[in-house]
Amino acid sequence: MEKEKMNGTCPECHGSMHLKKITVTYERDGVVLLVKEVPAWVCAQCGKRLITGEVATQVSDLLDRLEEHGALEQFRKDVDQLRRTVSQVRAANLELEYA
Repeated sequence: MEKEKMNGTCPECHGSMHLKKITVTYERDGVVLLVKEVPAWVCAQCGKRLITGEVATQVSDLLDRLEEHGALEQFRKDVDQLRRTVSQVRAANLELEYA
């Protein structure tokens, strides 16, 4: 991605802002989602991250569509099942091996 310079300075430290892609964490109904490759202005000096209103709306719309299609509810169920399985394995004094 081309590192463009923002017209302005960081609101925190007055350093220069550069366009980068970042990972943003959202929590929705108890599910934590990481959204990768989100364009944001990042301060070269202090690391402050700013997302435009348009980008924030697009990410919010994406999360709304996931929720409308039941993806978040299914994810919650899958995580709950995984937690139960891990608890059962630990209770049986077995070890988990992840490939």
